[in-house]
Amino acid sequence: MEGAVQLLEVANLEVVYHDVVLVLRGISFSVPDGEIADSPQAALAAAQRLGGDEWMVKAQAHTGGRGKGGGVKLADNPDEAVKIADQILGMTLVTKQTGPEGRLVRRVLIEEALPIERELYLGIVLDRAEGFPVMMASKFGGMEIEEVAARHPEIRLLRSQEVDILADGTLDTEDEALAGAGEGSAAGGGEEYGGRHDDRGSSDGAT
Repeated sequence: MEGAVQLLEVANLEVVYHDVVLVLRGISFSVPDGEIADSPQAALAAAQRLGGDEWMVKAQAHTGGRGKGGGVKLADNPDEAVKIADQILGMTLVTKQTGPEGRLVRRVLIEEALPIERELYLGIVLDRAEGFPVMMASKFGGMEIEEVAARHPEIRLLRSQEVDILADGTLDTEDEALAGAGEGSAAGGGEEYGGRHDDRGSSDGAT
């Protein structure tokens, strides 16, 4: 039917951190350089191609809280990147989101380590009670986002609002959410995404 929007059911869609980085890079966000590796030797080659002095080694598995589970570590030389990749590849990563069965890690992301100037959190999650997505924004970053909200009830930490998934791809909604978090606009030069910390406690599964 002309003018109609067809919604297709997608089962078992799993998006990992590196997939999100590629999407953000495609829409001109500033993101760290990185390469996927499926072996310690590939991790060494990636670190050498990327250059620099430090690299993040990040397990690529569909779960948040990977840092707490031992899946995100900092390497300060190429040999350390190889050692860490060898430890993470093949491990069963257990987090609060995976349950005791965990997730097998088959790939790691070797990513340049960047200094952190400030951290913001902007996420979209499903409000199952209301049946629509909500956007959350926090000027405190995304690590331990649930615990931070619980510790600071006096602060309007999160701004949640209904998100129109069929709306045009503008930044108006994101701007409003970040403004509610006290951090101004999401546009204008692109936000830095990434840094030298791990992904502890992040609410989404793609960090």
